[in-house]
Amino acid sequence: MPNTSPLSIRFLTSSEVAEFRAAVLLLTEVFEHDIDSLPPDAHLSQLLSLSHFFVGVAFHEGTLVGALTAHKLESYYAVEPQFYLYDIAVRPEFQRKGIGKALVTSLNELARKHGASEVFVQADAEDIHALDFYRHTGGREAPVFHYTFPLE
Repeated sequence: MPNTSPLSIRFLTSSEVAEFRAAVLLLTEVFEHDIDSLPPDAHLSQLLSLSHFFVGVAFHEGTLVGALTAHKLESYYAVEPQFYLYDIAVRPEFQRKGIGKALVTSLNELARKHGASEVFVQADAEDIHALDFYRHTGGREAPVFHYTFPLE
């Protein structure tokens, strides 16, 4: 039986640079990041060709409405890799309709296929919406601190 759902989710291939560019623009728009320009298509294609970098996209009736990026991380502690959910966003008018959860579920399925032991994500303590979303999608909270080391 064919899928008649107006929502489709998939992971991009190295030839889908235009879709990747659209996903990056969606992420920057939802997160309200100011960007002057995106990297050239050659760089975006190179990222998509990496075996440890993934871009998931959600289309509703052919329109891009959500995206995520993730990294597969190999470990010396275990044979199984972990997946790091780096970014996820859904257009505001499509939020609270299950699209973000469907993106996370698709990433979890992809990670399982890669033999991963877990998927993890970081969220700012003051980002109540993100914290609620990750709890709602089955995430378990871990008390950690996040440090950055600016190289400027």
